[in-house]
Amino acid sequence: EEEEEEEEEEEDTDSGSEDGEEESDLDDDEEDEDGAKIFIGEGEEGAAGRHQGTQIRIDQALFLGTSVAQISQVRLLLACERCGTQVEASCGRQRAWQRSCSKCKRELTAGFRPDILHPSNSSGGYLDLTACLVQQLLPIDLWLACSACGMESAVRNVRSSTRASVSCCGCFAQMCFGFGGSRLITVSSTSSVPGGGGGED
Repeated sequence: EEEEEEEEEEEDTDSGSEDGEEESDLDDDEEDEDGAKIFIGEGEEGAAGRHQGTQIRIDQALFLGTSVAQISQVRLLLACERCGTQVEASCGRQRAWQRSCSKCKRELTAGFRPDILHPSNSSGGYLDLTACLVQQLLPIDLWLACSACGMESAVRNVRSSTRASVSCCGCFAQMCFGFGGSRLITVSSTSSVPGGGGGED
């Protein structure tokens, strides 16, 4: 009888250690999953809200019948950093521009991260440029949000010192957007300042 009791105690001890190992594995899996989720979330948030690059400032913006606007496509006059050759480019959200310089064959790229334009924010977005410098902002395309119903409508080829009008595709209210001029500012920090995020060099 004593031998049987000793065998039962050994079996209980073995089963307890196995359960402990399984619990430890589950805990490790949960930590790995949580860690991955947190890491991915921080990466996406950081990329979207990064206030650095070449900022497009929209001056003297006019909002009539629209609450906010967002640039959907920018057209730019760029110059190669190496040889100075100029080239026109266009890019938008998740649609970068890439080309080899026609003279020195250096690879040029331009990306755009749009910002939300409204009466209290003059930042139109940020350009990410490689091996090139922006010389001039050319006509832009925008989405306008109707103040009455919130529906978005597009306006195209808007130039400085002009106005563009469109009827809301939802409630047919008239919307108008225009701006007096634009500035291109090199931003090196991630802090926000009034009138458009980012710090200036």
